[in-house]
Amino acid sequence: MKRPLSLGLFAALALGPASHAMAEWQPPGPLTINIGFKEGGGTDTQARLIGAELSKKLGWKIIYKNVVGKGGSKMARRMKGGPTDGSTIGMAVTTTFTFNPLLGKSIGYSADDFDFIISTAPTQTGLVVRKDSGWTSLQDVVAAAKNKTLRFGVATPRLGEAARLIAKKYDVPFNYIRAKGGRGVLNGLMTKAVDLGFISGIQVRAVEAGNLINVASGEAARLRMSPQVPTLKELGIPYQLGVRFIAFAPKGIDQKAKDAIAAAFRGVLSDEKSKARAFVKRAFGEPPLKTGAALAKQVADEVANNKKVLATIE
Repeated sequence: MKRPLSLGLFAALALGPASHAMAEWQPPGPLTINIGFKEGGGTDTQARLIGAELSKKLGWKIIYKNVVGKGGSKMARRMKGGPTDGSTIGMAVTTTFTFNPLLGKSIGYSADDFDFIISTAPTQTGLVVRKDSGWTSLQDVVAAAKNKTLRFGVATPRLGEAARLIAKKYDVPFNYIRAKGGRGVLNGLMTKAVDLGFISGIQVRAVEAGNLINVASGEAARLRMSPQVPTLKELGIPYQLGVRFIAFAPKGIDQKAKDAIAAAFRGVLSDEKSKARAFVKRAFGEPPLKTGAALAKQVADEVANNKKVLATIE
């Protein structure tokens, strides 16, 4: 009598040759996905949608843990030196590793303490205000800031530096309000707890609904959702805020586990019927899905670039 295929093996084989790695490795137990940002944000939504697909297609049991604080740094510190059997991974943005550790040794980790598995999405970072503010450009914001101190929602240290660079260029003060991720900034805008802030893509629905508007793009190019809005660089601020969302693991993760998890994420984000892919494409754009040496190089290049940026600001 032939032994039946496991759900995970059957699903991996059904997904094609690219998923061969998944047929060779299965999680030793529940797969814990640590999420460095608040529930409902871009990182959290991706993690949960991808995890749901992994459970459905491969039979993997997923546990989600939101470890929120300091732009993903709180989570990274906790994961440093963690299990390397593939049972524990994290979801964050590249600046958690390429910018935050440059702010001082007290951060407690560096990019070298982790292995990077796959990039899941680009960002669509915009400087966002409420539609009812009456502001339609960065110049409008600056004019308002000269009359009263505006509250600037800040989700990560790097975005805080960008906010200070704007304040310095235009000689205006801001009251910086720390927010828990892009969702925190979004909620702050909608409840009028902040006046402006950078959000990296999840503002798209509120922009389409006419509740929020982007007054500047923080990316190298103009935003897909607001192509009429200039970039910071076009406005004379040489600061590019675009990063990548990534899955990662503690340094030394088993190679078969790393390959299988990357293949599983790729399978979900390449599937045109996947809710995870639909969310990423709408909010951020085409999933980049970089792995291996290409992803490691991107992280290293970001570290080098951020060192130059910090030297300029200082």
